[in-house]
Amino acid sequence: MLIQVFNLIGRYKKVAFLGLLVWLFLIPAQSLLWAENVPIAMQLLGIIVFATAFFRPTDGLLVVAAIGPLGITLGRILGSQARGSEALVLAFLAGWLLQSFLRISDDTKRALGNLFIPLLLFGLVVVTSGIERLIFLQFQTDYPWPFLQSFGSFFARNYLLGPGNFGFVQTALRLLEGLALFACTVSICRFDKTAVPRLIRALVAGGIGAALLSLTFIIIQSLQIISVSEDEISYALQHGLPLWTVNFFKVLASQRWSVHIGDLNAAGSYFVLIFGIAIGATLNSTRWKVVWLVASLINFVGLWLTGSETAIIASFLLLVTVVVWFAVKHFRLMPSWRIM
Repeated sequence: MLIQVFNLIGRYKKVAFLGLLVWLFLIPAQSLLWAENVPIAMQLLGIIVFATAFFRPTDGLLVVAAIGPLGITLGRILGSQARGSEALVLAFLAGWLLQSFLRISDDTKRALGNLFIPLLLFGLVVVTSGIERLIFLQFQTDYPWPFLQSFGSFFARNYLLGPGNFGFVQTALRLLEGLALFACTVSICRFDKTAVPRLIRALVAGGIGAALLSLTFIIIQSLQIISVSEDEISYALQHGLPLWTVNFFKVLASQRWSVHIGDLNAAGSYFVLIFGIAIGATLNSTRWKVVWLVASLINFVGLWLTGSETAIIASFLLLVTVVVWFAVKHFRLMPSWRIM
């Protein structure tokens, strides 16, 4: 009898914890449906990602991995003022957590193993810090009830449009989104072994899209008329080059470029991570080695365009490490008569 009682208590704790997570991500996710200046196309995309994550979590994760980095640009194309990338991530997390809440299983906890407690503790620190900041802000600005109304309106309707006076809430929730994405990825990949290669392809495809987006924007800029010297014109005519190629190199050298992320250093960090994944896939692939090599080069071009020196140096260190590793491996596999 006591064992059944403890099991029941443990079950309700699990339900309460999952319910809290669903509430934490579902409320800001649904704000995409009610926020102003968000077109119906962006709202439909969020609904599709949510439904995919609910019914087929693996496919939902692949969608986020592939088009998540392009969410800001996609939102601009659709005419949306909402933060596109975060909207897709929230829609996915809300769908995944909701189906986990309805199933009430221990799959995620078992998949995380020893990682569960550190992730839980870090999440609790983020949540309690956010609550403390909210209480302190309420003391400084308004009475409790009007303050709660203002915060509720922001969290439920305007979260994806801008931080307003609650920028720290946005920062805290992004940390929690990262933790939840990590937990989801580990859980899915450990229970579905086919998800790993598919996720690698989706991540690299997203990097290719981001790199090509920057290149396309530079070409569009170079097609516009800018000042070109007579020497440059004569050089282009002598070599049979269209004039836009001269503009292309001038535009390319004029500044650092990243279209999908405004922070150039963050864009460089993103590309160096995808570049490392693509290089690893190139080394492990046998049938599609050339395709993976081309994907690696395209991601490196995107990295180079950002002008992030730290990321570029890290990529070269990665290549040197790979070369040294292969050299040592080849030396160990050489027969003794060849070494002599």
